[in-house]
Amino acid sequence: MKAISLVLLIWVLQTSAATAHLPPIAEFSATGLCYGDTSRFINLSTGGVYSTWIIQKWDSILNDTITLDSASTTNLSYLFPSPGTYYITLREDNGHVVAITKQITIGNSTLALFSFQACTNNFINMSTCTHSCLWDFGDGNTSAIPITTHQYADTGSYMVTLIVYNGMQSDTLIKQIKVTELGFPKPQFQVRLSNDTAYCKITGGIWTQANLTWYYGDNTSATSADTFHVFQDTGSYYVKLRVWNSCGAFMKDTILTIIHSTYVRESSVVKSNPGLFPNPVDGILTITLEKTESIKSICIYSLMGQKKMEEYNLDNSAGINLNQLQTGVYIIYIKTDQNFYCRKFMKQ
Repeated sequence: MKAISLVLLIWVLQTSAATAHLPPIAEFSATGLCYGDTSRFINLSTGGVYSTWIIQKWDSILNDTITLDSASTTNLSYLFPSPGTYYITLREDNGHVVAITKQITIGNSTLALFSFQACTNNFINMSTCTHSCLWDFGDGNTSAIPITTHQYADTGSYMVTLIVYNGMQSDTLIKQIKVTELGFPKPQFQVRLSNDTAYCKITGGIWTQANLTWYYGDNTSATSADTFHVFQDTGSYYVKLRVWNSCGAFMKDTILTIIHSTYVRESSVVKSNPGLFPNPVDGILTITLEKTESIKSICIYSLMGQKKMEEYNLDNSAGINLNQLQTGVYIIYIKTDQNFYCRKFMKQ
């Protein structure tokens, strides 16, 4: 009796970099940028651990900026003392220190201002003196949330419109954005072990623009989203899924750990039912079963998990023409009205 155990360790990497951790990306949005209102700065950074805010104002006498306040907090609320131009700095620290500084104007004018942050799909709203807004993302979707995120279905260029309102006042900004990646790759997937075969499949999520590789822990790999792998020997195997695109800036490992144990009897591989002959085969492969079973379907895969043939409702002693297959080793899955068989054969 063979014992095959599969230890599944899934890594999802959003970058090809091999550093211990990446620098943070500092970014923020704001509401209430109007004289007399309390302004709120919303931290939209990724990868940061410690956040520090610095508020400065230009001093024309000193011909330099002066610091009005600072705070170590994730988000910041601040009441500006007077109209004018201010500089807001957000510093993010995770061992790497990255800072972003934005110039804002505190006054009484209603003005629509926004930018788009790639990969996170955040819309950075820095509009002034607004009480409500309306977004049109250029793909048929809208939102009335001031600080928002929108997931596009496809890459491409979109004309985004932001309309801001303050009583009877309003302002409109129309800007073209370019989406080159749908976002950080966040695939949904499943890995299932059946006897000596691991079935690996991406089932959804954001991954279509990403590169992916399955590593099976026995010096083999595959790059298909829906694939399988037959292990040749007993033991423990570490199966890894690596996914990456150009976004970078996000890394996460050990998303899921699954341990499966199952057993394969030696006789189940060589027993006469089902029978495959000839094996190796050059043209016609014949399948024989006990008279009590009927073949419902057969599927033939390469060892890399690529489906090569599929047929249904075959006669029990039917022959399958394999002339279209290239020379090599294949896996045939035979589904009957009573059982499910997996066998190997060689095409000459």
